[in-house]
Amino acid sequence: MFDPKLVFQTLYRDVLLQVSGTRVMAFEESPDMVLFSGFANRIESRLQELFNQLTHSGETSADIHRSTLRRYTGRWHSIHSSSTCYSCLRRRPQYSLECGHINCENCVVVFGDRWKDDPWIFKIPKGNHPVRL
Repeated sequence: MFDPKLVFQTLYRDVLLQVSGTRVMAFEESPDMVLFSGFANRIESRLQELFNQLTHSGETSADIHRSTLRRYTGRWHSIHSSSTCYSCLRRRPQYSLECGHINCENCVVVFGDRWKDDPWIFKIPKGNHPVRL
């Protein structure tokens, strides 16, 4: 297994700090202001928590990610992109959902439910219309 602290420090910490400089962040739901270095520390801590959950709970990474997406369902309603799949933040979305969101093929397969009668049709949870690959 990999060490999540080492992964974060190797791949993400310097990039986050370079992008942010010495800025501070404020969030609508919190009266606190956070230095970006503190934000990077929170991201690192969350990565460690998710890794511990993965290695100790028996859940798959897809299950954990699905739960994380569900935690913020209320915030997703007004956020849409045709250039980035917001389920993974890694790929260009290809498949439109009736809610206005667009997912990449990988996320449709990982998070969708395959129809038993046709292996090329997936139903996205909470969606009414199937997605055909």
